[in-house]
Amino acid sequence: MISMRTFSASAAVLVITGMMSQAVHAHGIPLDISADSQLRLFNPLLVTYDHHESGLALAPPANPTAVRGAAGFYPTAGVIPAGTALSVDATGSPQHPLAVLYWNPSNGLGASPKPLTLQRNAATVGGISYPGFNVAVQPTDTFASLGTLPHFNGTQGDHRAMNVSLPMDAPQGLYVIGFQVSAPGFTRSDTFWAVGNYGLTESEAEAGLGAIAAAVPEPSCGLLMLAGLSMFAWTRRTRG
Repeated sequence: MISMRTFSASAAVLVITGMMSQAVHAHGIPLDISADSQLRLFNPLLVTYDHHESGLALAPPANPTAVRGAAGFYPTAGVIPAGTALSVDATGSPQHPLAVLYWNPSNGLGASPKPLTLQRNAATVGGISYPGFNVAVQPTDTFASLGTLPHFNGTQGDHRAMNVSLPMDAPQGLYVIGFQVSAPGFTRSDTFWAVGNYGLTESEAEAGLGAIAAAVPEPSCGLLMLAGLSMFAWTRRTRG
């Protein structure tokens, strides 16, 4: 993975894609969160390509009821102080106001054809109880509050992820989820994006990744996208 820890919140564009043929990794889609010296929250990875952790697959395998993957948010140790509770929202950006987008080779990038459900069980961490959530983000939604997650407490090691689910009749393609994070005393992040791959080949997913990265950046980080796409290619080569 390539860390871009010197970028500000304006560079907070995350694109993750993966291969359907791979089993969903236990950690899920890794969404790292950091803060810069001006206390602006952002995602330190401009572009991440991880085909092991970004696949969406029929689940459970024996008697599937949904298309499912996972996503996990991890604060960067030493930057966000312990005890800082971060909140998460599914949201769009100025370029693409919808919180859930979709890409396939035939139609390009547009609204998701199906709602995408984000779910997390309630938990108690360090004696503090955190409510769970079960939010279906509709294709026309521009904002959905997901509340505060347990591992948004400024500590590492809590790698429990939230479930990402699609209905069984969802078409194959790349499902793009916009996220923003906020916390008391910090500036809210810009929208960054997580992309789960349901059934596309590696070459199709690469084409979609490039199209998404070109379409969703915040206005001030457009000049960074060429660097981001170059890092994507470099990351893919090094993962071999």
